[in-house]
Amino acid sequence: MSRAFIVTVALLLTGCGDPDVWSGWVYPDGSNLLNDVPIGEFESLEMCRDAALSKLESERSFHVGQPVQGDYECGLNCEPSGYGSNICEETKR
Repeated sequence: MSRAFIVTVALLLTGCGDPDVWSGWVYPDGSNLLNDVPIGEFESLEMCRDAALSKLESERSFHVGQPVQGDYECGLNCEPSGYGSNICEETKR
């Protein structure tokens, strides 16, 4: 086998994986993490954060006069766990 063939196969197996995907959830009531609103998938953590903060701001506008103490979470490369939740490589705010 040629070296070029081996290098090409190695690159295909290691360097061309799926791109990272950030998934976002908003918790309108930050004290109740069972009530979550999925907000989608994003190419970057920053895009996920921006969407989450925008959603929280719209929740605040919707509940005029009532304080909304929401929270959010962005997870990297999440997969369903089978129990109604997700397993992510990491989560961040």
